[in-house]
Amino acid sequence: MSVTSSSAALIQARRDLFNRWHTVEQAWKDERSRVFARDYLDPIDPAIAKANDAITEISAAIDRAMRECE
Repeated sequence: MSVTSSSAALIQARRDLFNRWHTVEQAWKDERSRVFARDYLDPIDPAIAKANDAITEISAAIDRAMRECE
């Protein structure tokens, strides 16, 4: 899997997760669901942003290394 496709897969997985959560959330509307969302879902977006930043840096490093090896 390429670095770019890894980033796209991560973004798609996040989209799928939150689409499924939206479905679950329609039936599960209590304090535990709010705690679950706060503890497990809310931290996902910042983590994905950091991961994508790292993926971008890795991709740039790979590109530089490939150019230097030519």
